[in-house]
Amino acid sequence: MLTREKTLKEAVLETAKKIDFDVEASVELANEKAGEVQDFSKYYGGDGTDPMSPCSPEKNLPALLHFALRYPDPIQALLASANGGGDNVPRNTALGALLGAEYGLLAFPESFRTGLLHTIQIEAEISGLLG
Repeated sequence: MLTREKTLKEAVLETAKKIDFDVEASVELANEKAGEVQDFSKYYGGDGTDPMSPCSPEKNLPALLHFALRYPDPIQALLASANGGGDNVPRNTALGALLGAEYGLLAFPESFRTGLLHTIQIEAEISGLLG
């Protein structure tokens, strides 16, 4: 659960409503465009069915909500968002934080957790923040 009160899906739907973005319609349209590509275990976006967004945060938030709702697996969501292009670095930073809060650290492969430069320092900083 993202928080004690809400799942990620609930938070995504609530946020989308607040910004007047029909995220469910966005996901439905993307799935229609993808046609038979519904095996998300082998699909990582980049085929034009997912939204690409320019640099502004107000344009990136709807895309972030789309990826969080469309993909049932955190790695798939992150890879599809990265492959979707646009301003994917800040979008994936926020998306990764949300997915991490929802699914926990162990939902991410060890290579994602240890393959970063300065992994030890990053983990120490996170531990310091979490107490």
